[in-house]
Amino acid sequence: MIAHTDRVTFLFAKSVAPFMTADFVMRPFTDPIISHLQLVYPHGTLSPAAQRFIHYLTD
Repeated sequence: MIAHTDRVTFLFAKSVAPFMTADFVMRPFTDPIISHLQLVYPHGTLSPAAQRFIHYLTD
């Protein structure tokens, strides 16, 4: 649930890890949900920021 609301959100564990504190709890789904993320881009045309983003996703 999001603090001070009656809402919940779905997040990937790796993306939320830097923001986790004792105030937050992660609960996995009983049956895992598998997602296959694909990025499509022309070869050799990525900005440094895009390269860092891909590096973040693949490590």
